[in-house]
Amino acid sequence: QAIHEPLLSRWTYQSEEQAATMISMFPWLLAMAILIGLSAFFSASEAALFSLPWQQRSRMTEGSPGQRACATLLLTPDRLLTAVLFWNLVVDMCYFAITAPLGLQLQDNMGASTTVLFSVASLLMLIFFSEMLPKSLAVLRPASLASLVGIPLVLFVRLTDPLIPFLRFCQLVNQRLFWPRFEAEPLLDIADVDRAVELSTDCLLYTSDACLLYTSPSPRDRG
Repeated sequence: QAIHEPLLSRWTYQSEEQAATMISMFPWLLAMAILIGLSAFFSASEAALFSLPWQQRSRMTEGSPGQRACATLLLTPDRLLTAVLFWNLVVDMCYFAITAPLGLQLQDNMGASTTVLFSVASLLMLIFFSEMLPKSLAVLRPASLASLVGIPLVLFVRLTDPLIPFLRFCQLVNQRLFWPRFEAEPLLDIADVDRAVELSTDCLLYTSDACLLYTSPSPRDRG
């Protein structure tokens, strides 16, 4: 009994210490959940807005306030994409800034194996709940989601506007350093337009010849 008492007291002390660690981690875990929600918001917004067909984009100009906000944002897609990627990156950096000290705290109190499990679980949760799941759901109902995220997305884009020149400068520097020979392809080339006109003309002539052959009377009918 004298031998078991120190072991029991040590086990009780470790259990109390682990419980205190989990309680102290709860506010940080809640912050991680909020950050995952924000990252899912930006990922879903990006997938929904850029998967809208042109017909729905034109109808949004006369829709609800959220739809009109999305239509306005899509007029400058580079600005919209830069803002969404910027805020998504900021959220992910804050997320990992929280997971790193929490992992060290778990290592001190619960061992290295618990730290590894926590790190892997945190990464998988971020990938699934903030990237895969929201984008997969957003492309199924892009118009409905766009009407919901339009107004808050405008606020985030406007907050990014002062940083747009600096971000474009960084993009230009990276392009000059790593891809000096990169050239943006034109959206539509003159040769492509000529080829499309030629194909449409050939198709129209073929259709006209087929109609003439179909409607022309046969020699038996003439007789």
